[in-house]
Amino acid sequence: MISILDVKYDSGYKLILEFDNGEERSVQMSQFFKGSLFQPLKDVNLFRQVKVDKESGTIVWPNGADLDPDVLYNHSQPLRRIKKKDARSLKQEQMIANSLLTDFSKKLKKNK
Repeated sequence: MISILDVKYDSGYKLILEFDNGEERSVQMSQFFKGSLFQPLKDVNLFRQVKVDKESGTIVWPNGADLDPDVLYNHSQPLRRIKKKDARSLKQEQMIANSLLTDFSKKLKKNK
């Protein structure tokens, strides 16, 4: 199964997704705005709050909306391919950064 490493807001309801196979792809998300969970995403302010859930390897919104990364991959257009080595390095760097942020947050809370 493919995973999403990073997400960037592009414009309107378009996102740029970086996948763990080294591809960066563009997806028009308005095609998914069906059903009660996805209707609120028509509010661009909520839509722009998208983030990657590292555990599930996909994108999520604060209201709980998410989509299977394979579906997103299959409904997106390729932008560029990153070397696999660079993609793996980026994933490792993101994991290290997340770990450091978690440790730092714990220390801040402890010092309060």
